[in-house]
Amino acid sequence: MDNGIICAPATSPFNSALAVIRVSGAGCLGIAQRIFISKQKIEHRKSVYGSIHDSSGLVDDVMLTWFKAPYSFTGEETFEISCHGNPLIVQRIIQLLLSFENTRFASPGEFTKRAFYNGKMNLTEAQAVNAVIQARSEWEISSALEQMHGSLTREILGLKDELIMLRSNIEAAIDFSEEKIEFVTYETAIKKAKNIKSSIESLHKRCSIGEKISHGIDVAIIGKPNVGKSSILNYLINAERAIVSDIPGTTRDIIKESVQIKGIHVNLFDTAGIRVSEDSIEKIGIERSRKALGDAAIILAVFDQLTGLTDEDKNIVDDLQKHANIIVLLNKSDLKTGMKDSTLLNQYTDIIEFSAVTGQGLKEVEDCVEKIVTNNFGNFKKSFTADIRIVQLFEKAVEYCLSLITVLENEEPEEIAAFEIRQLTDVLKEITGEISTDDILDSIFTRFCIGK
Repeated sequence: MDNGIICAPATSPFNSALAVIRVSGAGCLGIAQRIFISKQKIEHRKSVYGSIHDSSGLVDDVMLTWFKAPYSFTGEETFEISCHGNPLIVQRIIQLLLSFENTRFASPGEFTKRAFYNGKMNLTEAQAVNAVIQARSEWEISSALEQMHGSLTREILGLKDELIMLRSNIEAAIDFSEEKIEFVTYETAIKKAKNIKSSIESLHKRCSIGEKISHGIDVAIIGKPNVGKSSILNYLINAERAIVSDIPGTTRDIIKESVQIKGIHVNLFDTAGIRVSEDSIEKIGIERSRKALGDAAIILAVFDQLTGLTDEDKNIVDDLQKHANIIVLLNKSDLKTGMKDSTLLNQYTDIIEFSAVTGQGLKEVEDCVEKIVTNNFGNFKKSFTADIRIVQLFEKAVEYCLSLITVLENEEPEEIAAFEIRQLTDVLKEITGEISTDDILDSIFTRFCIGK
């Protein structure tokens, strides 16, 4: 890893009240002392008021905070400049910093990468830093913050301790084989291996759920033309995203928007009205609607209370038969209540009187979405903000557990059992980053934003 001095803005490049610039690396205090003028002395963990100067004169009045190694985010000597949030000022300060020898612009995620290399956090905690920044729901933020503070790490360390104890007992039996001392019976070892397998399967499930939910739950709004689907989308996201018109067939393509419902990240899809049409472009939209219906985790099936249940509605009801998670919205309740045809009421559990004008039924929709997500994913709020790498490593760990149990059940030599345990332990080390290749690390940290 390059140990030179790095710098980058830690805030967005837009006009704002304040901006923050980070600098990290051995010797960076010397740079601060050359560009920063203050009546106060620069001290560890104290914000000092002063001004930044370059060869042309005053750049800006700022607050500077210095952290000595290893008591910083990166574990290196670090300072942060809080200046006015004009991008021109930020750029001028960055150019001044880059004028110093051995100083360069940080690559994406490099501050966190240095924190990882310097032992300030392991890989699961480092990935959680990015998850906090990218989170699109309250659950993701909460889960990522807990993971930053070691929630997943503690689980993995507990398993590693159990495996180390089991392996030491097995290897002790190898060392004292001539004395015929039995440090652990096969029966006891099998029981412990099965318990470890159950724990790993639980972690795998919680990570898999977290990985899926972090991408958002797909919710498709389905119905005939002019039933109010676009109005419902606009109301749910609180924005005029979709065109609303009395002319049937206005929506010709899928419109996707994200929203948070009960702390859950949800992807809403406004679809083209499903009907028989001779219009070639509308036909394409209708086919995409049917695909969205098949792919979505939850369907908001919208029906018009003014028209009652039409033949087009009945065809849609037939299309819904293969889907398990359906919330029926009887729309336009502000104009008229009660459907003449009770077919819908006989088939579905979640039926809501809804109005995209008054918001009637919104709370019931949110409750139904939360209930369906909970029914499908269990207590998702206890899951981890894992990526596919972590999920796949836990899958591999389960496979190694099964192999270890087979070896023990067959009472194969202790050397083979010890080897299986070493493989299993190494997989857990890969998750936390104790064993990692540069390619894997580069792939992870380049997904971070610059300045983090």
